[in-house]
Amino acid sequence: MQRSALRDLIFLTLICGLTYAAGLTAHGLSNWQEAERALVAREMQTHGHWIVPTVYGKPYLSKPPMIYWSQLAIASLRRARTSEFDLRLTVALAGWLGVLASYVVARRMLGASAAWWSSLFLATGILYVHSARIGEIDILLVPFTVAAVGALYSAWRTSIEEQRTNIGAIFIATLAGCGVMLAKGPPGLLVIALAGYGGIALAEAWNNRSGRGVWMTSTIIGIFAAGFAACLNRTWNADAVIGVLLLAMMLPVVAATLIRLAEPKRAMAVLRTYARTQLLVVLGLPLIAFYGWGRMVEARIGVDATQFAVRNEASDNLRVLVLHSPLDNILAVTYGAGLGSIAGIVAIVWLVRNGKVTPALWILIAWVGGGIIAFSVLTKAVPRYLTPVWPGLAMLGGWWFASILSTVRAPRRLALGALGVVMLLAIGQWWWYGHLGDRFYGEPSPRSFVHELCSLPDVDPSRLATYEFSTPMVDYYVGERIKSFDAGGPATLLDLRTELAVSDRPIILLIRKTQPREPEVDPRPAIERLRQAGLEIDPIPLRSHFTIDKWNIPVIAVRVRPLGHS
Repeated sequence: MQRSALRDLIFLTLICGLTYAAGLTAHGLSNWQEAERALVAREMQTHGHWIVPTVYGKPYLSKPPMIYWSQLAIASLRRARTSEFDLRLTVALAGWLGVLASYVVARRMLGASAAWWSSLFLATGILYVHSARIGEIDILLVPFTVAAVGALYSAWRTSIEEQRTNIGAIFIATLAGCGVMLAKGPPGLLVIALAGYGGIALAEAWNNRSGRGVWMTSTIIGIFAAGFAACLNRTWNADAVIGVLLLAMMLPVVAATLIRLAEPKRAMAVLRTYARTQLLVVLGLPLIAFYGWGRMVEARIGVDATQFAVRNEASDNLRVLVLHSPLDNILAVTYGAGLGSIAGIVAIVWLVRNGKVTPALWILIAWVGGGIIAFSVLTKAVPRYLTPVWPGLAMLGGWWFASILSTVRAPRRLALGALGVVMLLAIGQWWWYGHLGDRFYGEPSPRSFVHELCSLPDVDPSRLATYEFSTPMVDYYVGERIKSFDAGGPATLLDLRTELAVSDRPIILLIRKTQPREPEVDPRPAIERLRQAGLEIDPIPLRSHFTIDKWNIPVIAVRVRPLGHS
């Protein structure tokens, strides 16, 4: 009996609504990224800017504007000022659309049963849910990435079966690519290229798996490349050693694929397929759209400012051969897609050993394998970078699980067990983010801390500052830019003393209660060092808590005056 697509989509919507939308603002902004996204959207709304994101009046081009546009659109519909709600609803909607898109694409690529399990696995994946609950940018890539990969699969099938170009599929893939570029830029387009066109290349390279000479050559190349990465590394620990070993396993696969594709017959076959699937259009037009946005930005802020922002962003995100990245990414893969991670890993092992690989599976292998290798080689290890890879992993897991259900003696019992685990994950994460977060996960957010502090009758928010750290989270909840002393910026302890000397009013300073245990950090508490600097320090008792440095160090508020000042 064929599954009802409408019924499945309704059930998935209910799961996503429970898991992503319940208690959207139960806990406050809890990391630098989402606080910065909220700050920028608020400032864009205040000044009526839609093209150039700004923060404190300065261009902020770290990411393209889609996440800010989404917040502004939601706030406009509510006729309200942008808030945590708009940011959290933006990512929740992106997560929901990503799940529905995955169902539609997987149903076409793998069948109805595999689509059902794939989307269930994805909807409750641990890191996927986290991305759909925290206001970070990567979850916006998912619906566009899935739509583009599904469209490229359709274009490839048309190329194989009818020897022609599927114009409709190419249009969808190109439009989705433009969405990816305006959500995050080139890193998002990389995943589409790896999954769609990488899958085509893998299929052509490995339609005949023979070739020991290729593996010997590629293994040597991979070992030399891993050795080169090791020579560049200056800090050695267990993670770095494991990272070198993982690179020595990953890179030979890439080298072997490229060597086989260098054979003239294979190369020409790949190029013909790329031509029919319009590689230059699908990848080129999104790049042009991104370039067009950049030119509009240049027209408003100037070429030099734009180029400086682009160079700064590239240097921050492009980190080649960071040795701990492979291990961190592999660990993220083991739980990022929840039950789909486990099933997906088993599916990969099963395919390597004895599976017959279809075009759809080649795309999924390239999606997952190519994504893991690319982000392990080209970036620092940040699990959220892998967010657009989770749908591919969940689809592999859903395909394998659906295949197993068709062969076991008691499929109903196995299916009910898996559904029970999925529902436990959904309920548990709904309870955590929607309820427990406010009680136990609130300390990383300064929301209650700042609100309680600013409600005190003798606290002037304009006289609030931080010492030896800075975070946009505090700025957001105070509602204005907070000065930071000795936090890597121009303001120093001497500036603090000078400011106190010319005013009768104290400064409310947020400081670490204890110091991080790091070799280059002065172990003396900040309050002790401030007193030794000739300042009078009066702690302010607060019921609320706020922690920084990976939630390990409590922050306290103190009144600061010159010593002996009444």
